Amino acid sequence: MYNIFLILWGVSIPNRSFITSKNILIFLLVMVVVISTFLFLDFKAATSQTNSNTQSNSYSTNNTGINFSKEVFVYIDGNGNISKGTGSEIIKGFNNAGMQISQIDEFKNNYQKPVFIVTIKNFDILYTPFYSTANIEAFYFYSSEGDTKYYKGFKRDKNPTVRFYSNESKSGEYIKQGALSMKDSTKGIISLKAYTNHLEKNLATNVIKSFLPVEQQWRLKWMGLY
Repeated sequence: MYNIFLILWGVSIPNRSFITSKNILIFLLVMVVVISTFLFLDFKAATSQTNSNTQSNSYSTNNTGINFSKEVFVYIDGNGNISKGTGSEIIKGFNNAGMQISQIDEFKNNYQKPVFIVTIKNFDILYTPFYSTANIEAFYFYSSEGDTKYYKGFKRDKNPTVRFYSNESKSGEYIKQGALSMKDSTKGIISLKAYTNHLEKNLATNVIKSFLPVEQQWRLKWMGLY
């Protein structure tokens, strides 16, 4: 009777199916906005517990070490976002430590200048907006003469025997390689971009600490860079 009264007065009644469809559309739009916010924006209100272990070995002749007066080629071995982001953070750290860095995009058996190579060997990342975990393994290799013949052997944990020959370099030769494992647990509200940046910066910092001499690490600390 009430419906008939409204119709007589020219008042239209919304269709129930229309109301339901409209509510679903609004809900979907809200979900798209929320998901996009967590995927593409950089924000966090979270606490993290990050632990890392590093192992490194160096080989040299004539007490040679890292030559900070020479330009160093940096090669990022890997195309994933974590690899690229970590590589960029490492390059920033090296520049701040006083090194002359040029990033290269091609792997060669031998370069004309010192070379530093870094790669992400394995990673297992679980991300949610409120709780995220990560297990990452990385590896780096440096050669003062740009010789990469031992790189793949060390990367595959085969521990090749390093041999130096007297006619290779009159000024001496220096090789250093290191492996790093990092575990992270983050609780709180955090976007995917912020969590990725958090992992990249921590991983890069640990690689830099493992590679650089103590005096260069103190320089970075004094500058407040880590």
